Amino acid sequence: MTGDVAMGDAPTKGSHAMKITVDTDKCCGYGDCELAAPELFQLGEDGVARVISKAEPGEARAREAAGACPVAAIDVDPAS
Repeated sequence: MTGDVAMGDAPTKGSHAMKITVDTDKCCGYGDCELAAPELFQLGEDGVARVISKAEPGEARAREAAGACPVAAIDVDPAS
């Protein structure tokens, strides 16, 4: 797998969207993102994090999960 293929647009409070990307080349499957925000991230069978959007976690929660990634494989950006 190459590049940023695990991505999604997650709703945030106030109906603003953000773009969350997981660099699958960097992701080592530690699962810290899933522990920090299970409503946003889930490890796939291949051990790579995937973005899911079942809830409205807010940008702060998404950034907290991204910060928990020991290999900095997650980016959180406002959607254009």
